[in-house]
Amino acid sequence: MTRVSIVIPCYNLGEYLQEALDSALQQTHADLEVILVDDGSTDPATIRTIDQLAPHPQLRVFRTPNQGVARARNYGISLATGAYVLPLDADDRILPEYVARAAAILDANPGVAFVGCHYRTFGLRQSEYRPAAYRLPDMLVENVAPVTSLFRRCVWEEVGGYCPELNSIEDWDLWIGMLERGYRGEVVPDILFEYRVRSNSNLSQIRQPELYQKRLQLLYARHAGLYEQYRAEVLALKDLLFAHQLAYTHWLEEQRCAWEQVAQERLEMIARYDRSLAVREQRRQW
Repeated sequence: MTRVSIVIPCYNLGEYLQEALDSALQQTHADLEVILVDDGSTDPATIRTIDQLAPHPQLRVFRTPNQGVARARNYGISLATGAYVLPLDADDRILPEYVARAAAILDANPGVAFVGCHYRTFGLRQSEYRPAAYRLPDMLVENVAPVTSLFRRCVWEEVGGYCPELNSIEDWDLWIGMLERGYRGEVVPDILFEYRVRSNSNLSQIRQPELYQKRLQLLYARHAGLYEQYRAEVLALKDLLFAHQLAYTHWLEEQRCAWEQVAQERLEMIARYDRSLAVREQRRQW
């Protein structure tokens, strides 16, 4: 059985941390370690939660000055003893069979560098995501692989680890780097990962247009040869993605107009009812 290291960076997420740790320590894969990296948390509740964690033979805890999620992950992986690594954010959760099923795919397929799965979101938004494959050129246009995908540590080292300048899309850069070197990614076609959507997450901040554009420019520069090789396909896929987004925007506008009309009709009904009540009250007084 191949040893797996689950690496959990945590910065001021103490209120969710126990859920993430429990999901990691409840994996059915026996040869497992969990590495928790406190990335310089300043929140007293988070510090207290980590200080009070119950000892566990599979859990190791490290503390560092705050350096961002990419560097915190890199640091945790550098301390890992597993040949396979699963990054897990401190506010997310994995289902018990995830590691075992993903590790079995890596064991059986030397050419596969990372294994993801179908997943759901929870918290502020509930959705399900069921990607069919992680392949080029599609992955150059949109990252459909979850950040919590199991990968070979040796390929992570070959790529150069997570890029610290690409915080929030550092996993996308890593997957592209692995595919760029001829490795494959595989999908477990079941929901085995749960991603928490919250208002102040890293992902919500990266969606600011100017910041997101800068990060994408760096991503393109890091893989310029690959983007040039698939230039025509990337442009076509971007056009298709834009068309889907435009269609969705139009559908939302149609829904808004329809609900505004329903609301207006309800207000008119209420107004007519109020007038009829007023008339009846006036007749009663007469």
